[in-house]
Amino acid sequence: MGIGLLFGQQQSIELGYRYIHYSNGGVNGDNDGIDFQQLHFTMWF
Repeated sequence: MGIGLLFGQQQSIELGYRYIHYSNGGVNGDNDGIDFQQLHFTMWF
């Protein structure tokens, strides 16, 4: 899941946030999984 906002001339800059959760979904016993949170900056040219 994530969200990003475009800025600048011709909307060439993006600032965003992502949340990712990885686990086995309980298929092979209990699993807490692992969570990642990420801020990202992207510039297209």
